[in-house]
Amino acid sequence: MPGVGGVHVIPLWDGPGSVKVVLIGTDKYPANENLVNDVQNYIAPTLGTGEGKAPIGANVTVAAAEAIDIEISATVELTGTRTLMEVKTAFETALTEYLGSIAFTANPNVKYTKIGSMLLVTDGVEDFTDLKVNNSTERVLIDASKGEVAVKGTVTLNEQLSND
Repeated sequence: MPGVGGVHVIPLWDGPGSVKVVLIGTDKYPANENLVNDVQNYIAPTLGTGEGKAPIGANVTVAAAEAIDIEISATVELTGTRTLMEVKTAFETALTEYLGSIAFTANPNVKYTKIGSMLLVTDGVEDFTDLKVNNSTERVLIDASKGEVAVKGTVTLNEQLSND
């Protein structure tokens, strides 16, 4: 359906005959209420509003994915070619693209090392210290089988003056 960017199906989620269909939008964020309702009505309409696509006897529930915020903090040493705000904007764009690329995949976990490498190659960054991803230096586990999807949370970058 238009607007659907990914689907995860959870069979028997609420007992025999139950199926949960978890959605993300094309932006790779949890689907909005209108999209959830449209898909629900397409697959398994309620109150005889249509014939639907679900097999007879299937109790289908459509829901938006559960957003797991990915919070990033670090101290960055700048090259002097970009301001801290420009660096932050570029990094946030790369982070959003990365999280979208792993949404509802076979390996949706957010890798700490990937975040670090993305920060290091961000134009204007010379180096960084004190990188934390969700206040940790470990990968963030995302359980797509439960309908979870990683999304960009707060990004806090502090500037460190060069020690040269």
